[in-house]
Amino acid sequence: MVAPRDIFGNYLGPDHNVTVTVKYDGAEREIQLTDNVDGTYSKELSISQDELKAGAKLVVQIDGKEFTTIDQQPSNGVFPILILVAILILVLVALSIMVILYGKRRKD
Repeated sequence: MVAPRDIFGNYLGPDHNVTVTVKYDGAEREIQLTDNVDGTYSKELSISQDELKAGAKLVVQIDGKEFTTIDQQPSNGVFPILILVAILILVLVALSIMVILYGKRRKD
């Protein structure tokens, strides 16, 4: 969701043309955001792996003027692997605790 504001923090309001352009390798595709009539604009956006690998940038425009640019950094897959390893470690610790507690219960 995009909620453009003026320099005083006030919403710019409805009835503005807000677009997001995905730019990469000299190509671009424009996405028109939906006016929620409350000063916010929304649309589900997706960027393909090919666009990410090509160094895609998101350019937000309001009434044809550039508002901001967001550089997307391609993911090299390390972060998701770290999350998977952390989950695996937590599962192993939980299983170890269960085995220890079960062993104590059997002795009692």
